[in-house]
Amino acid sequence: MRNHQSANEPNGQATSRFHLPGVKKRRGAEPFDALLWRLQSRHVDDAAVAATVGLTGCEPRTGVTTLAANLAVRAGELQLGPVLLVETDFEHPRMRQQWKASAGPGLAELLAGEASMAECLRSGPAPGLHLLPAAGARRREAPAWDIGAVDALLAESCADHSLVLFDLPPAERLQHTVLLARRLDQVLLVIRAEHTQVPEAQRAADRLLEDGVPLVGAVLNRERSYVPRWLKRWI
Repeated sequence: MRNHQSANEPNGQATSRFHLPGVKKRRGAEPFDALLWRLQSRHVDDAAVAATVGLTGCEPRTGVTTLAANLAVRAGELQLGPVLLVETDFEHPRMRQQWKASAGPGLAELLAGEASMAECLRSGPAPGLHLLPAAGARRREAPAWDIGAVDALLAESCADHSLVLFDLPPAERLQHTVLLARRLDQVLLVIRAEHTQVPEAQRAADRLLEDGVPLVGAVLNRERSYVPRWLKRWI
């Protein structure tokens, strides 16, 4: 794992580098701004080509979905869009309810050829932000992944968006979704602070690299600060 970034506490070296007119500074947004800047700086290809970034956890309940959602919202606020958040964890979909998106088809129906991309997209809570939920409310089975479906998904996702974020299942449950993860520009491994053990994180990173996933770093999520805010000003 080559890079580390906390998703909770700002790092002295990781201050926001986005200074856009009309964009309000939001309390607690500095870590997300810094992470987005790092992701953008790694995308050195043609600026006209969308950047595709995946997030996966070392284990379940590392906060991947919440982190991906916050990154997507902040990217929209920073005018990095249009931005698309794609939910791929069919076993535990959360984004439709979290963002109070309207009912309708999702990624499962898109991959099955039962709906078009336009029919599956939902508006997000920030300007220029869209959500592709995992599936329609009535669908429970995961779709069949194949190379053709993955290539078509990426082509359609990138056609009208500048940044596409993928909320991936945990590393231990990627299974056929690894076909998608391999084709992304960058993948981040999310580690839960004070919960994930170092050997477990290393095994997950090794597994992803062995599977050909473009792992570029790790994010320490849910990091707690035991120093009162009033005292931080004096440290």
